[in-house]
Amino acid sequence: MSCERDRERVVLLLCGELDAPARAELEAHLAGCAECAAFRAAEERLLELLDEHRLDEETDRLLPACRRDLAAALAPASWRRAFVALLAGAPALRFAAPVAVIGILAGGFLLGRLTTAPVPTPASQHESAMVREIGVLADQPGQPRVRLAYDTLRQSALEGPARDPEIRRLLVGTMRDSLNAGLRLQAIDALRGQADDADVRAALLRTVGEDDNAGARLKALEALQPSAGRDPAVGCPAGAAAPRGGRSQRLRPPAGRDAGQRSGGGGGTSMSRTLGLFMLMLALAPALLLVCGTAPALAGEEGERFFRDGAFLVREIKGIVPDAGPGIRVETDLGVVSVEPSKSPELHYRVLVRARGRDETPRARLEGLRIGAARGPEGWRLTGRAVPGAKLDGLYAEFTLLVPQGRQSIEVATGAGDALLKGLTGRIELATRAGNILAEDLGGPLFARTRGGSISVGTLAGAGRLMTAGGSVTVASAGGDLVAQTSGGDVAVTRVAGNLRAETGGGNISVASAGGDVDVQTGGGAIVLGTVAGQVSAASAGGGIRVGGAGNGVRCETAAGPITLLGIGGPVRAVTSAGSIRADFLPAGGAFFDSDIQTWQGDVTVTLPESLPLTIRAVVENSLGRRIRSDFPLRIDRAAEDAGRPVEVAEGTVAGGGAVLRIRTLGGRIDILKAAGKP
Repeated sequence: MSCERDRERVVLLLCGELDAPARAELEAHLAGCAECAAFRAAEERLLELLDEHRLDEETDRLLPACRRDLAAALAPASWRRAFVALLAGAPALRFAAPVAVIGILAGGFLLGRLTTAPVPTPASQHESAMVREIGVLADQPGQPRVRLAYDTLRQSALEGPARDPEIRRLLVGTMRDSLNAGLRLQAIDALRGQADDADVRAALLRTVGEDDNAGARLKALEALQPSAGRDPAVGCPAGAAAPRGGRSQRLRPPAGRDAGQRSGGGGGTSMSRTLGLFMLMLALAPALLLVCGTAPALAGEEGERFFRDGAFLVREIKGIVPDAGPGIRVETDLGVVSVEPSKSPELHYRVLVRARGRDETPRARLEGLRIGAARGPEGWRLTGRAVPGAKLDGLYAEFTLLVPQGRQSIEVATGAGDALLKGLTGRIELATRAGNILAEDLGGPLFARTRGGSISVGTLAGAGRLMTAGGSVTVASAGGDLVAQTSGGDVAVTRVAGNLRAETGGGNISVASAGGDVDVQTGGGAIVLGTVAGQVSAASAGGGIRVGGAGNGVRCETAAGPITLLGIGGPVRAVTSAGSIRADFLPAGGAFFDSDIQTWQGDVTVTLPESLPLTIRAVVENSLGRRIRSDFPLRIDRAAEDAGRPVEVAEGTVAGGGAVLRIRTLGGRIDILKAAGKP
């Protein structure tokens, strides 16, 4: 890495804007390079000089005051003359000359979080992508070729020239929305020379006025400078809103040095550098003036701190988002995510990352999970990404969000942790690779997926699709259709208003009631269904099947287990290889189709109302003695098959005959009974 690049990073180091790996790399270079070390010392002296000229007034009040006076100077129609007068020391600033220098430097380099209106971008397959890595493959003059690694629902990559519309759109979005300072700097470098594009120019202007990173603001100014003097569209229309400041910041001397340690030497060099920076601001004034068209900043607070909690070092990040947009997404490689509603119109978030230990190592490990936030066309996104090479073992993270009601969609994706949601409306999508999902009192549809945990849902007003690779699925109530799938756990549903489809690789399935059709399958467990308004389709590779009621009939099959069907209001197809079958029919309310009941090793008991029109054909193979008994007048014959086995056959009609009811067993008994108390 060149010394010129390292000297740019020195400024970031002194402002505390380098992550741990980059800080360690730079410190190693400074230890062996005398020229860069001297440059660092000069920058430190500059910060000391600025700190010495602070007013007695609290610094947090100084910066907003500078911003207000700057806005007042820019507000008149003759804003260019006002700005020149401001630089010349007009009384509107109301500060002494040293303070004016500090205000201009702070306003240019440390002015944070000015917000422009979102830049419209065309919809594409990468619309919701979040860039996580930018690599320059070939740096041709004005036409760099880049490779972008980005995340949507899964990790992807895109490669091509930086002027490609799709790549340029992703780079602009990264520069505008990413909280990763390194990615923003790389995006600006890749877009250098494209300031003639309207979207790129708007994003560069927003970076100049809003970005918290001094290096990013300087790079954006450099990228804008060639086109500032020749672009007739650059300007500020009459009546444009003046910028308003965001979060207050203060200049601080390097860590470990206080007022008693400041040296008076080197003052000439520091003052010279101060004047140099001031002249740089004057040279770049045309580009700076471009930010006067920005919209008012969003009010909000955010902060970060480290503290001890017993044996753990904790990193806390929290903030307020006044307008999160229609959708909210939380995406993290690690951590428990909890989302609940709030009466406040603002979104409140809090992130806690914990590591065990009492030395400096835990703090470095805490920074291995990079926390970021970005706003896109579909809403607001909070992320937790593992720094390449970082070890997440022993880290514990918690993401807590209080969101305004009425969000159109909420999405949560965590690599290792639970997802907990309660009392929300709108569309909900949850995914975790190794955690549980718990949802309660949801007002919209729910899509939930986990690879290893369980899914528990309380009250769900809409439809649901729930999938787990090995855990159980539990639902208290679903207001629409429901799909529940698990590779090996149980599925338990108390009530579903619509249709239900449930599958498990080997667990049990239980459903208390369903307002529509029910389709359930298990690789070996039992199936127990209560009252079903529609039709039942049930299959088990080895367990029993029980249905408490089905308004439109039953189709069920099991490899080994009994079948019990009670209160069936339609046709029945029931087959078991080894087990008894019981089927109680209700009077038909409409068309009644053919039914088929078979067991190879077990008895069959059928209860029929006398008013149900049926034609009965019952067969017992390998019959030994009288094996068929009927309350209805059936003709029973006994004969021998060609193989020499005895066969008993009963045939007849009920209520004049109708759809055919076939009953068959091998070696068991068949009882055909009249429904007691029912004509």
